[in-house]
Amino acid sequence: MELKKRTGLCTEDAFWECVAEIDWPANNEKGMTKRDCLLAWSVEFGVSFRKILEKKKTAVHCMFESFEENHLSKAQRDKYYLGDDGLGDFCSHVVGLGREVFDAEMADPTKLYKRACKSDYVEKFGYCIPYEPAHPDATFDEFMDAQERPKTEKEWEGSYHFRDYETYEDFTGTMRQAYRHARMGDWGMIEAEHYEQRARSNHGRIAVFVAELVDPSPWEAKALEYATLLMKYLGDLMSGKTDEALVASASALEAWWGLFHIVEDLGELREKHSQLLPMISRGQYGGENLINDHRIYMGGLERFKCQHHLKEHRAA
Repeated sequence: MELKKRTGLCTEDAFWECVAEIDWPANNEKGMTKRDCLLAWSVEFGVSFRKILEKKKTAVHCMFESFEENHLSKAQRDKYYLGDDGLGDFCSHVVGLGREVFDAEMADPTKLYKRACKSDYVEKFGYCIPYEPAHPDATFDEFMDAQERPKTEKEWEGSYHFRDYETYEDFTGTMRQAYRHARMGDWGMIEAEHYEQRARSNHGRIAVFVAELVDPSPWEAKALEYATLLMKYLGDLMSGKTDEALVASASALEAWWGLFHIVEDLGELREKHSQLLPMISRGQYGGENLINDHRIYMGGLERFKCQHHLKEHRAA
């Protein structure tokens, strides 16, 4: 899907034109649709589009809540359930279906009620739309102050953040990445620099693992093979080698889940070694999220299904 290039402020008509272009009923792959928006829309247009979207969602919410309170019996309300997340998905979905559906269901809220009863909505049109920069004009020091983060190595050593990072450089690198996102919003995701620090942090821990694992057993040798392959992939991300990383993304994710499988399912690594691995010490989904984000936003490639490669390891 290729969207029309948009700049300036979004108008009411332009908003509905964009919704029609996105074609939410046929394009529920949220990451790919967001990428199309990022490539087509200026930051100014995207920010103003989301403001209109939030107003439309609020209008659906208010209309349905009013209809619910004033026209539905308890027995009728018992025919559906919308929690906080579900209600947000519901309202966003109605907007995503386009101007004609939105106008019709706002004019006749019994249609909203019937949609709720049938659970005729999916999560979540709003996730397709880029998020704006939170602090577009802030300096790094201003950003750190706003986040209440330490700004010197001495302050860091005396803070609770000290236990979460191997080095002060790792901490400041992560903060620089967060600062970049605060200035650029989701538009940073279509630039190679966005992935460098995320890769660097994982790369450093895996490098220590490789250095520590000497005279390996057969399973440890397999873990070294996976770790070496994963380091190469992360090194490509750190160097901005987008094409090379995209080609290697499947084998890199196989290696990520392979290391997890050897540790968690097979118990073949000693704890002092396994705790060096980011998928063990920092969360099992970090690599999958990084690889999928890079595939989608830098390559326009489909994401891998959650734990697909881990399931293949287990089946084998």
